[in-house]
This record gives sequence, structure tokens and C-alpha cells, in this order.
Amino acid sequence: MEAIKYLIHDPDKGEYFTRTPKSWALITIFYCIYYTCLAAFWYGLLQLFLMTISPTRPFFTTNESIIGTNPGVGMRPGQADEYIDSSLIRLKYNAQQERPSPDGEGLRNIDWAVRMQKFVEKYNNTKELRTDCPNGEFNTGFEACVFDPATLGDCGKYPYGYQLVDGKKQVEPCVLLKINRIFDWEPKFYDLQYLQDEGAIPTNVQEQIKASGGNTKLFIDCGGRNPADVEALEGAMEYFPKDQSIDFKYFPYTQAGMNYHSPVVAIKFNENIPKDQLVHVECKLWTKDVIHSSKDKMGMIQFELLISDTVEGE
Repeated sequence: MEAIKYLIHDPDKGEYFTRTPKSWALITIFYCIYYTCLAAFWYGLLQLFLMTISPTRPFFTTNESIIGTNPGVGMRPGQADEYIDSSLIRLKYNAQQERPSPDGEGLRNIDWAVRMQKFVEKYNNTKELRTDCPNGEFNTGFEACVFDPATLGDCGKYPYGYQLVDGKKQVEPCVLLKINRIFDWEPKFYDLQYLQDEGAIPTNVQEQIKASGGNTKLFIDCGGRNPADVEALEGAMEYFPKDQSIDFKYFPYTQAGMNYHSPVVAIKFNENIPKDQLVHVECKLWTKDVIHSSKDKMGMIQFELLISDTVEGE
């Protein structure tokens, strides 16, 4: 206790906690000046850095950036947060009048519908958007173009096929496919000679390209990854819009930090989809020079669909 007492105050040396009042005052002044200068130096460098970047566009774009010029394909509705690393859509075939989980973060059919609704509702916000975008032309304006959810048909209406309605015997879920945003990226035109020389493009996509003239739209096409999946999906998918297209007017993306409508193609899996069969679905983006890689998920997306009697968590 005597040692502690002398640590707090040593009357012989006039020290408090091993320092005199003058020493404490000097070291306090020193560190105030030191950290003030350090903070000013850091703030000055931060301001110099901010002067070199734009708040509305990245410094590097397209081929200069790590992302490059080969977009991926995204899917909505997204998976529940707890299962964010899963690509499986597992649904109950006769689900109806269910109660959703908080924020739709569950695995029941209605939870998928709630997450879809959150995404589709964003199209109701048309502030800072252009309504006069001409079809078939790249958008050179500062504002993004309005996307009309009416083009999604049945897939633009709640509950998006995730619940039984209108006397249906099996749910007919919808999935929305979007192009991942790449700043300044513009899809390239197809020419008819290229189609004749390119055998990898599916026949139905070639027909849609020819019908559009090849230079006004890009396309998304889905199919099975394996022979059994191809057979399961035959006659079981409907596209909205019917021509599976996204108009060039929604590109390039230059509206960082602003309201933006992601253009989408909707797929409806109708009652012809087999029950109790895991179906592996692969959807590819088709526009000239896009590379497809299942390993790196370039130009495509893969997911699984299982419609059965139960869902996980029931």
C-alpha cells in the first residue's frame, strides 16, 4: 500500500504517477501537437486522393478495369441470407395462402414471392429517369431509361407464380434474369453473316436475332445442363417478353449513384415442369463477342429448381 501511495504521489519528488505537473503538461502539449499534425497530414492526403476520382464514375472502366467487358447474368429473387451460397430454388408444388417469414428471409414459397416483390417494386420509382428513350439506340443521356414491368406479363404480378392461383394444380414460379452492370459497356451488333458462320448460337436465338435485324437487342436463353434436364424443360418454360430480349436503349450503364432500372428477361416455369426432379438450369447471355464460362460464371448463370411435396424448414 505504501508503494501504491508513492506511485500516486511522491512528496519528495513532487511527482504524480511518476511525473511532475510540468512534465505532464509538456507531454500533453507534445501529443496534442503531434496528433493534430498527423490528422492534418492524413486529411490533406485524403483530399488530394478525392481530387483524382469522380463521385459519378469509376476511374478505370471496361478493358482498363479488373471487371473487363464480359458481363455476367444475375437472378432475382435472390436466395435467403442464411443460404446465400446456394443456387437451389426449392418449392412446394401446392403452396397457397402462406404467411411469410420476417422480411421474406425464409425458404417457403411465399418468402420467394416477397423477395421478388421487393425487387419489382423498384420499377415504380421513376424519378431521375428518361421516358423518351428510342428503341434500338444506345442511351447517350445522363439519366437511365425507364423499364416497364408490364413487359414481364404474369411474372410482373404478385405472387409471381409462387402460390397456387386461378385453380392451378402446381405452382408456376417466375425468375428474373438481369445483366450485371459494367460501367460504359455496350453490347455489340450481330450481323447476319456472323450468324451463318457461328454454329454455337441456339436456333431459337438465331431466329430472334434475325427478326430484330441483329443490331438492336441482346438475348437471354435458358436450357438444361444435362440431357435429363433438357428433357424436363421441354415445353416447361415461357419467356417475357416473348422474344427473350433486352433492348440496347438500356446501355451503356453510366448512372452510378442514381436511380437505375435494371432491364430483365423473365422466365416462367409452367405446370409442365416435372415434380420431384432436380432440374439444372443454365441461362446464357447472347450478344456478339460475349464469352461463356461456367467456371468463372462469365456471360451466364446456373441454378437448380426442385418442386416437390415439402420444402426445407417446414
